Amino acid sequence: MVQPLDQAAYSEQVHGLLPTGRAWATGVGTRMARLVAAFSSELARVDTSLTALLNGALPDHATDLLPDWERVAGLPDSCSGGGLADDVLQRRAAVIEKIVTKANLNPATFVATARRYGVDIDVIEFDQPRAEAVQGLDTSGGRWRYVWWIKLPAGKVRRFHVLSTVNTPLRTIQRSAEIECRLRKLNPAHMLLLFIYDVAPVLPALPDISGYRNVNVEYTLPEAAGGNGALTYALSPDVPGMTFTPASRVWDGAPTAVADTEMTYTATDEDGDVATRTFEHSVAAPPALTLPAVADFRHRHLENLTKVFPAATGGVEPYTYSLGPAVSHGGHTYAGCREMTFSSATRTWSGTYWGGDPTGTTRRNVNIVYSVVDAAGQRASQTATVTTT
Repeated sequence: MVQPLDQAAYSEQVHGLLPTGRAWATGVGTRMARLVAAFSSELARVDTSLTALLNGALPDHATDLLPDWERVAGLPDSCSGGGLADDVLQRRAAVIEKIVTKANLNPATFVATARRYGVDIDVIEFDQPRAEAVQGLDTSGGRWRYVWWIKLPAGKVRRFHVLSTVNTPLRTIQRSAEIECRLRKLNPAHMLLLFIYDVAPVLPALPDISGYRNVNVEYTLPEAAGGNGALTYALSPDVPGMTFTPASRVWDGAPTAVADTEMTYTATDEDGDVATRTFEHSVAAPPALTLPAVADFRHRHLENLTKVFPAATGGVEPYTYSLGPAVSHGGHTYAGCREMTFSSATRTWSGTYWGGDPTGTTRRNVNIVYSVVDAAGQRASQTATVTTT
């Protein structure tokens, strides 16, 4: 392909042809320099037009002369109008295919023709001699050797949905009508072409995921659309403490290490077509868990008591609160009292306070331990003394 000269190249050439001497001042900003620049600009424009015309004389670069090439090649023909002929590159490909391509039984010819139209195809041949070698395997009478399967990518795919009418197909695939027509024109009379449309799987975009070390999580990764046959899912690399179940697409567990990992999620159909999405999985150390101090307090024996303990801060929710230890005396068990209960949900200790023995003759001070455990397994506790009056 010929490249035109630009204005700078022509300016240099014109300056080289000028006479020398004081009368021919050609420095920057002089009248002569401006005049040469004007001439050079026009020369570059003419060169660009002529170069484009010269390059356009060839069908693989034709622009202005493309309609003439199409007229010579007999285009548009019966295969035109399938959506490809609207593109200049596809129109050039049609011209080249009509003028240059010679039909033969080489699959590479069909592959190259489709590629000129911007479509990648696979040609699947049947191994007839091998079938004949196994008794009973070939039931076609030798005809399968003249059959090729052409696998090509599907166009727009429409799927059945809840608003579809009763007679709507479950899936409708837009065919590449012009490609089919072009390949059939190359096809010898004794050959049969069968076209298979490959609907590759598609995965939606995935958001980044973040969590804390030693905290149980469960994610259900999205299902892919499209694809031929059953889909197989995979997630890599492995994250310590986490497990991926392909059948349910569930990724769960408790990550054991602080790390930032780029995850790759894939869906593969039975034809080997793969859809891939990546996302960032970040595991951080959980924030420190703290529990406010619990002040000592006094309460009367055998009187109702309701006390709400302070909430924890930091850590990773949910929190689990507890109050203890239990105190045993005379066959009775006390958590400060045998009739007192503690609610972890409300952090409330309530009931009839017993601060003595079952007979009520002895008073006892009760030491309590108020504790909390967060989702990351962190623990915090505070102690207090209840003085019985």
